[in-house]
Amino acid sequence: MLSAKSFTRRRPPAEPPATPLQMRQLADQKSAPSADAEDDRGVPTGDDREAPTGGALTERQLRSLSFQELLELWPDPQRELQLRLDDVGGGELLSCRLLHAAVAADNRDGVRGLLEMAPGLAELSNSRRELPIHVACRLNRPLPAALLLPAMSREAVNSLDGRGRAPLHWAVELGEADCLAELLVSDLCDLALPDSSGRSALDCAREAGPKARACLRLLESAALAASALAPLRLRRLEPASSHGCRDGEPRAWGAACDSALLANNCFGEVEFPGLGNTAQFCRVAQTCSDADISQLLLGCWALSRPSLVLSVHGSNCDKASFKAAWQKGLWKTAAGSGAWIVTDCCSGLARKTGQAARDFCDAYGPDSVRAIGVCSWGRSAGRECLRSESFAGCNPAHYKSDSPSDGDSDGSANSLDPNHSHLLLVDCAHQDRGCDCCRSDTSWQFRSRFEALLKDWPTLAAGARDSGVGGISETDLSDAASSVSPLCCLLACGMDSASLYGLHASVHINRTPLLIIAGTGGLADLLAKLLKDVNESAAEADSTPAAGGDPLSSASLTSRLQEAWDLPPDTPLDEEVRLLRQLVVESQHRIDLFTLDVDSASDLDGRILACLLNSAGGGGGDDGFNGEQLRMAMALDRSDIAKEKVFSGSGRQWRDGELDKFMLAALRENRVAFARLFVQQGFGLDSFVTVRLLETLYTEDYCSGTEPTRIFRNCLDASTGRRNMGSVCLPDIGRLLQRLAGKRYQTPYPVDEASRQGGEQPMERPARDLFIWCLLTQRKELAEFFWTLEKECVPAALLAALLLRQIRDFSDDISEKEELEEIAYDFESKAEGVLNACAEDDQAKSQANLVRQLQHYGESTSLLLAAEGESIRFISHKICHQLLDNAWMGSLSEKKNGSLKFALQLIAGLLCPFFLPLLVHYKSDNETDISSTVGADRGGEVSADESSKSHKKQTFASRIWSKAGGRVDPELGDGIIVDADEKTSRPRRCCMSFGEYRRRILDFYSAPVVRFSYTTISYLAFLCLYSYTLLFKFGPSLPNWSASHLLLYVWVLSLVLEELRQALLSKISFSAYISDTWNIFDIVAILLFNIGAISFILRLATPVVEALFGVQGDQAGISSSQETLLRLSRLCLALALFVFFLRILQFFSISVTLGPKVVMIQNMITNDLMPFMVILLTFTFGYGIAMWSITFPTNDPSISEAMVMIVRLMRVSYFQIYGEMNMDLITGLAPTCATDPSTCADVWGAWIAPILLGIHMILANGLLFNLLIAMFSHTYELVDASGRQHWSLQRYLLMREFSERSPIAPPLVALWHLAWPLRFLAKRCCVGDVGGDAHSGDTPFKTSYADDRQKERQLMQWERIRALEFLRNLEESPSGQSAAAASAEAKPMVLRAAGVNKELEAVRSQLEESFKESLREVDGRVRRLDSMEAQLGQLKDLLEGLKDRLSERHIEVVTSIKNCSIRAAAPESPSATHEVQPSDSVSPSAKSKRKAGDWHWPQSGHFDEELDDPAASDVQPSAWLVALHQHKLCRLLPIGCLSSRKSAALSLCGWADPESTDAIEDSFNGFDQAGGFSRKSHGGRYAVANSAPRNPYKSCTSTTAPDRGGLPLWGPNHCAVLAVTRWKRDDRQNAVKRGGRPVLQAATIVRANRQEFPSFLVKHCSHRCSATCCNLANELKAWLSDRVESVADSANTRSEIQAAALKHSVLPGSPDSQAPSAWLETELVNLHEAFSRKFDSQAMLTALAGDGEFVTWMDVGNRADVSSTHSAILKSLAEAHKAYY
Repeated sequence: MLSAKSFTRRRPPAEPPATPLQMRQLADQKSAPSADAEDDRGVPTGDDREAPTGGALTERQLRSLSFQELLELWPDPQRELQLRLDDVGGGELLSCRLLHAAVAADNRDGVRGLLEMAPGLAELSNSRRELPIHVACRLNRPLPAALLLPAMSREAVNSLDGRGRAPLHWAVELGEADCLAELLVSDLCDLALPDSSGRSALDCAREAGPKARACLRLLESAALAASALAPLRLRRLEPASSHGCRDGEPRAWGAACDSALLANNCFGEVEFPGLGNTAQFCRVAQTCSDADISQLLLGCWALSRPSLVLSVHGSNCDKASFKAAWQKGLWKTAAGSGAWIVTDCCSGLARKTGQAARDFCDAYGPDSVRAIGVCSWGRSAGRECLRSESFAGCNPAHYKSDSPSDGDSDGSANSLDPNHSHLLLVDCAHQDRGCDCCRSDTSWQFRSRFEALLKDWPTLAAGARDSGVGGISETDLSDAASSVSPLCCLLACGMDSASLYGLHASVHINRTPLLIIAGTGGLADLLAKLLKDVNESAAEADSTPAAGGDPLSSASLTSRLQEAWDLPPDTPLDEEVRLLRQLVVESQHRIDLFTLDVDSASDLDGRILACLLNSAGGGGGDDGFNGEQLRMAMALDRSDIAKEKVFSGSGRQWRDGELDKFMLAALRENRVAFARLFVQQGFGLDSFVTVRLLETLYTEDYCSGTEPTRIFRNCLDASTGRRNMGSVCLPDIGRLLQRLAGKRYQTPYPVDEASRQGGEQPMERPARDLFIWCLLTQRKELAEFFWTLEKECVPAALLAALLLRQIRDFSDDISEKEELEEIAYDFESKAEGVLNACAEDDQAKSQANLVRQLQHYGESTSLLLAAEGESIRFISHKICHQLLDNAWMGSLSEKKNGSLKFALQLIAGLLCPFFLPLLVHYKSDNETDISSTVGADRGGEVSADESSKSHKKQTFASRIWSKAGGRVDPELGDGIIVDADEKTSRPRRCCMSFGEYRRRILDFYSAPVVRFSYTTISYLAFLCLYSYTLLFKFGPSLPNWSASHLLLYVWVLSLVLEELRQALLSKISFSAYISDTWNIFDIVAILLFNIGAISFILRLATPVVEALFGVQGDQAGISSSQETLLRLSRLCLALALFVFFLRILQFFSISVTLGPKVVMIQNMITNDLMPFMVILLTFTFGYGIAMWSITFPTNDPSISEAMVMIVRLMRVSYFQIYGEMNMDLITGLAPTCATDPSTCADVWGAWIAPILLGIHMILANGLLFNLLIAMFSHTYELVDASGRQHWSLQRYLLMREFSERSPIAPPLVALWHLAWPLRFLAKRCCVGDVGGDAHSGDTPFKTSYADDRQKERQLMQWERIRALEFLRNLEESPSGQSAAAASAEAKPMVLRAAGVNKELEAVRSQLEESFKESLREVDGRVRRLDSMEAQLGQLKDLLEGLKDRLSERHIEVVTSIKNCSIRAAAPESPSATHEVQPSDSVSPSAKSKRKAGDWHWPQSGHFDEELDDPAASDVQPSAWLVALHQHKLCRLLPIGCLSSRKSAALSLCGWADPESTDAIEDSFNGFDQAGGFSRKSHGGRYAVANSAPRNPYKSCTSTTAPDRGGLPLWGPNHCAVLAVTRWKRDDRQNAVKRGGRPVLQAATIVRANRQEFPSFLVKHCSHRCSATCCNLANELKAWLSDRVESVADSANTRSEIQAAALKHSVLPGSPDSQAPSAWLETELVNLHEAFSRKFDSQAMLTALAGDGEFVTWMDVGNRADVSSTHSAILKSLAEAHKAYY
């Protein structure tokens, strides 16, 4: 038994045993000394040191013992003894084994030693079934717990002790989060594990209350997401022993023995004082694994791959040239966005770098560049405020750089830079000790490993994925070009060894390129000098022997280092010398120089990029393909560098497939510039785009889970009916396209898996396939590029508009919908632009392309795609209108069939169809004559059958071309057009074959206009019959059927058949069918009619009536039931008739007058009336129920009574809106009140109901109906602007519908539908002309070229040429610079990639030869006319310029004479001063109009910004003063005089202050009695120091000398800017709008190459003038009114100015060009023209002009030629007037 008396720590033996086993043997074999012997520390020896047997030890006694002493004291670790817990347990006795005791005593050395000796001790329990981990958690011993958990199993950690609790429960009950964090980080504990009471750890935390708040928060975070524990797993190093620094016996420190990894509690967000900058920070261990770093970057901080990593080494340099070059270089290098800059976060260079990064982020967004600091935790000042005791992170931690930290007494700690976005604080376990090893900064080791991990980004992403971070796809791990993160080191100065160590690790070990900023001193200059000396020595080695010493000798390098770092001569630098020599010799090829003060400061970014590229692999040689450089350029997103470095030179070629991975990376990352570059260099898409590639791209976008592809996932899930698909195949995309584009569009991809193509099969149209992929995944820029590569640009653009408008419905974000609509509008504009270019060249071919069946676009047409995509601007094009007009008439001639003739032809078609070929004029008459003529020329070889056959083969495009001004020869082909002027005037043949006779009759009935006319006549007859039957054949005593009933039912049956044909046989989906408003009308009307008809038929069947109503045998009941059915039938038929009448509005859509009105009615009903009715019914219901419940209270009525009451109150409340008040009812004065008390109003209700009625009338009539009128007006204005475009779409749809309808109108259309199966069978059975006619399926709106692919190719190539011309014109136009940049380069790319150069040239030559003879003479005449017009225009401009110059010269002469006379009158003053009083400003007799002469205005509000004009340097300036009622104005002339002479002129005229402020010191911030003006500032009181005012807008110190710069007054110098504005008007005097806003114009003075507002200096001569109360604006308005009136011809100019709006505002001060003791304060006076009272423009400009000045109206939105100061004024004016800017 060991007594507790005099128990102290023992000294460890001088020679400790090598192993724990030897320690135990030594303890057992030691001989016992004398009983009273004690060691020098008072610890008993001999028998007193035997193992304790009965007494109780204390934890304090065991805490300081070493592991060997514990073994000596406790030889058997498995033996249990009693341990008294003094510190924590309050004297509690703990029965424990040795490991339990070491854990309870927090003896970390003992715990580590016991676990190393016998790991099984961790799972050995005591008599209470407690494991050591139970003790650690119950007593809050986090460090022993961290040592125990790695040696334990999951079952042991989750075991319950004798009290029924697991370690997790003990950690929660104690309320301390230390042990709980260790348990959660170990991933061994079960959060749902219950204790003996059935409570989980989360339940215990909730019951514990406030003391376990931190534990509760930690448990909830771990339960919600495992990633919440990621920061805790990063660990922190804590000292686990005494570090060997006691008793003067230091020993080497070891991380494994003297530290322990604990759960991290230093992470989160830190907020810096001052500007409130925030940064993410985390404390990490030096030995942290790569997986931990990956989890931190990608999981916790959610950072994306950097485009460039810059590692900054060194220290600060105070040179001004370095600061400018450094900041500009970093900005330009990071201009591509996404760059990371790694610094040490504490040095001066790091602070300068962080400030540059923060400025760049403020300008271009918070994620544009990231500054990441890597510094030592122990050397960071204020680190204690970064700890979080709850282990939940700091959100945020408030940083205090001056807060005390342990171990910082020597001043080695540095404060963190507040401009960094992320901080990594590298841990050192011994930072709290005072040893020498704590003072060296070793964070460079972690920084080197961190940079190597960034450089190899796939390893980083793989580590994050393996750590459980979500969102890491296989694409991020692939070996593509995007996986490269370029890393470059920058060295500036460098005044310590840490820079050399870090530089050596980055450059030599990580093989990172280095750019040295030479000229900054320190290590940078030393390395630059060494590299130069080494190169010179190598160059001279062969020619002359080395005369001097070796520049890399140890002595030389040591002396140079000591000199560079200012170290004493005896400082040992052996290791530094070795690293420096290794860096120079072995890594020289990776080092580049930038010499400060020699190289241009703007070339630093270029030198950084060149350093990166030069260090890239050069496997391709000088003339070979360098893939590493291209990969580096793609990582930097610099296509210009790739074009210059990789693809420059004709000898640089690549093998097939070598660019495939780069092109794939460009597609994945939306790198349009690189995709364009590859295609431009000859990259072939034909072999690149395969089925497998498309499926891979679609699958990656579907599985990426990113926000831009969310709509694509929603669309694909809806079209396939599946969710979370693992892969996407082309049949899925085919079903998606068919869903979006409709059944009329036959998708180019198969829609079933059976017809799926092979994986490596190339696509037929690769540009189209990639274009569709870009559209579906919202890659706008790439889509625009591939659109330029597509052969059929117009259908591609229309398909894009269609798809984008359809996928818009799958988004819930309004802004996203607007963006998609904007992109669709852009593609529609492109299609319209190409159509314009085609129409200018050949209208006939343009119309033919509109109806050409598109083989590669779903067998559709351009017009059909435009209609399905609602591209109304495209359909409203004049070419489309001409096409519709031509197709509307079919084969009939429009010119020769007038309105009267057409009416007679319709009558003949009804009464005698056989006369139609003789009455109707056809378009083919002239073509038939030409065919006969050609046949005669061939010697009579063309027979009548051949002529008929040629007509049958004639396509609709031929008829279009003939209408466009020529006749198409059907024998020579559709492409040859015969001039209409060459036709022979021959009469139409009266004798024709039977086939042609029959064809002419069918052509008449097949014309859409004829079908429409007959259908309209039939529908009107149907309505007349329906109305007659309903009015006169549905009386109460209706007997049975009549002929009108039967005819009406048959007619409706024919309409039903027609609707079934449209719904089932028109290749549209049912959803598309019911989306048409007119089809909804048809369905509703037919359903109502069927209900009415069935009711009418059931009325006649007596047995059915008896069964339905249960009136068997009751004649009276049967009669009543039949009458009920008749009423129901009449009601339904009447409602159906009303709908049928509304249905006739569709026929009005064909009219240009009524069509837009129908569109307007539809929009008003849908968008305005229906929402309004919901609001109105809400008010009506509320008022009606409230009024009726107060006026007529009722108790428990029956259901029928309740329904009657509800209907009655709604009828009363609704019709009261329209004037039927029913006042006698609600006031109790109804006549029935005396006989029926239930109709009498309540006493209170009779008084309150009228009040409610008044409120209801105000709200309903006054508010709601006026709201409805305003809504209708707004809709009218919107639709009226685009009503014609909407009507064009409705017109096309109507024409297309009637072109597909049967030639027979209802009700005879039923015969056509019955005969349709017979015609289908005849086509299938007969093998004749019917089956062999390739154009038998052609319609006026679709023409197939299946039998003439050559002609189809000609049309496609002609359209392609026009599209390229459009792209070229778009490039050349100023408004299309950005879009045309891609298009211009796309033209040569397309020609090379498609391989159609020769074919295009052949087509072009063919077209030129065809029109050469006919256009030569016209072309010559046009050229002569153009030449004459140009000459006349030049002559006109010359005369106008001569007129203006003479006028200006005349004014200058008059002004010079007047100024000379004035100066002669005042010779005593060298600078004449002219003062104009208000009463004398305008002479009553001087009312004649004149140009600029007497009135002068200052050119700028900033006099010190004016440039001196050398031509005016000798001109003596003059000061012009104008005295208003309470203000004085001043300006100087001429404009370009020297600033020194301006100051002299202002002093002579009395405007400027004296050089000394002694006389005026008391007048600052008040009124200057001597000068007679106010010296107050608009910004409030300003400081006065040293007898001079201090500029509130400029940072000044107390020692700054007083200086007013070039300003005349001390303190505030008031400056007024006069802005006269008006609205820009068109020829109709309407306001011109741009971007939906009116354009504002302002009167400005043209000065050199810019324009400015009139402005002048102001003195406020009244005590009452202030920023809020000043009459300057009104005085200027009156003064300007007098001036304009004096120069105007009209007498109404004063009233026009008086009617103008006046605004006066004070502009905020600016520190630009201000002096320490004087500053400018600008006031803006805006005089805005009243829209109804226009200014006299010429008079206003003349009044504002001064000597030699030219005043003009400038658009406020055009701010290119305005100075920055006045540009802000333009913006404020535009915002104030809500104008375009």
